[in-house]
Amino acid sequence: MLRSLVGSEMCIRDSTLLVTERGRELWLAPFTPAHWLADGQALTVRNVPTRFGPVSYTLRSRLADGWVHATIQPPEREAPHRIVLRLRTPDGRAIRSVRVNGRRHHDFAPAEGLVRLPPSRAPLDLEIRLR
Repeated sequence: MLRSLVGSEMCIRDSTLLVTERGRELWLAPFTPAHWLADGQALTVRNVPTRFGPVSYTLRSRLADGWVHATIQPPEREAPHRIVLRLRTPDGRAIRSVRVNGRRHHDFAPAEGLVRLPPSRAPLDLEIRLR
């Protein structure tokens, strides 16, 4: 029984590294270690339960080329008021530009590494250029 409890606590703690709810916002990768986005690395998160429904996403780092690619499958049950993606890179690079589903996107905080996305139930494809 103790092992199950410890395992459950670890799953809950580890899932908050990857997905966190803040009020009506859904935060992706809010506390992931910067080295997880080292050049050539990929992070895939599948079907994490949230009150909005399960969410999945993948981050692929190409820091040597100056970008990170993200795909997000937002929850379908209920769209959060906003999805916030946080990118932390080992070298602390700031965001230069963002494209969402091929269109320029302007709601981001360069120094904080935050990309704020409007409510969506449709898949999102992001190209994030770094300085």
